[in-house]
This record gives sequence, C-alpha cells and structure tokens, in this order.
Amino acid sequence: MKWVAYHNGKEIPYLLGLLLAFDQFSGAFWPGADIDKTISHRVGLRRQKMGGKIPFLKHPLAASIDWLCERFEVDHTINSIGS
Repeated sequence: MKWVAYHNGKEIPYLLGLLLAFDQFSGAFWPGADIDKTISHRVGLRRQKMGGKIPFLKHPLAASIDWLCERFEVDHTINSIGS
C-alpha cells in the first residue's frame, strides 16, 4: 500500500496531506476566519501589522510559528499573504 494523499488533483506525501488538513481544520477555530486561509497567512498578516516583527512576549504563539516557518523559507508568512 502506498501512503499518499491528493491535493488539487496531484499526488502528495501522506504526511503533507495531514498537515494541510490540520491547517484548514485550524481555520475553523479562528473567530471570523476564512477556512481557506492558512495559519501562515494569518501569522503573516499579524507580522505585517506589527511592522515586520512579531513581539514574542505579546504574541508568543504567532511569534513561534513565524520563527519556525523562517527556518524552512525566508519570509514564508509574509509570502503566504498573497495565496
């Protein structure tokens, strides 16, 4: 058995499919949010609103997510605003 998922008609790794599902599921808990907007999108909006840096003491979860995303792609959260 091959562990894969499908996104927009394309085969993707199963774990990535689970992460995408979690991302959309989490949108249901964000008050007034569009479930099609990702966590990165929301954090990017927060970062943009804060002038490019999220203060950890004021927004620890958003700052931690932003820091983690930066490890994989520079300006990931800012770039995700357009998607």
